[in-house]
Amino acid sequence: MKALKAITTVCAVLALLGVTMSRAAADTFTFNKTDDVWHLEANWNPEGGPPDSDDTAVIPSGKKCRINAADEAAEVITVSGTLIINGYRLDLGNTSNNATTSTVDHRLEFKTSTSSYLRLRDNVTLTGTGTVTAAGEGGRLGCFSSVNDLTTGADLTFEGSLFIDINLESSATFVVETGDTMLFGPASAYTRDLTGNATLTVDGGTATFQRMDLNACSWDFILEGGEIALTLTSDPGIFNATEIDCTVSGGTLDIDDDFGAKALEFDDGTIEVAADVAAEFAP
Repeated sequence: MKALKAITTVCAVLALLGVTMSRAAADTFTFNKTDDVWHLEANWNPEGGPPDSDDTAVIPSGKKCRINAADEAAEVITVSGTLIINGYRLDLGNTSNNATTSTVDHRLEFKTSTSSYLRLRDNVTLTGTGTVTAAGEGGRLGCFSSVNDLTTGADLTFEGSLFIDINLESSATFVVETGDTMLFGPASAYTRDLTGNATLTVDGGTATFQRMDLNACSWDFILEGGEIALTLTSDPGIFNATEIDCTVSGGTLDIDDDFGAKALEFDDGTIEVAADVAAEFAP
């Protein structure tokens, strides 16, 4: 009893002095609602949520968590249910660490616009068997620093109107369908790197490569409809694609006029065109 009174007295004194007692760093918080918002403390177990930049956020199967009221942060996310970023930003990772690994086994969804933003604060590996998707005007995958990289596993699928504004190493599947516009790299100011052996399938939408260095890229481009566009850059050779395989059965493979005199070289890959598709190569 004396010990309890002593603890109570210490807490009271600290409160009078304006000293707050913060929770320990690097906690794991599990979302406990069927369909609700990230920012409410009562929506997380144990007490002390929501997660912040030192914590792991777990979205269990069957749960839907929405970021729709303020920017949020977590060091790691594990998404077995659905995480929706709607008009705000989720900072992922912690600048004090070198790298982290997060998992999406069901659905990470962006809504509204490119203000729906997943920003990496260090190098992040994203694994799992789920889908990263953007509806409407799109969502953005970006980074806090130009040196931050995103590495993705082979079993993930990326689809919809995503703006991929980050150095990306991927063996995942990327899908662009009617009504979608997927952007790779910014339009100006700096250049991102694209590496790995992912597959990009475009069927009715548009995939546009802006300032994205493809020199070490071994992706497969499958164009069934819509358009794959290679657009402007001010860096000679930025689009030298040494190992890209491109299969065209419909749609348009467009090397934009802004590309200018800079050559697009397929040194080791192939461009295959279906028998009923016209191929035109002009200077």
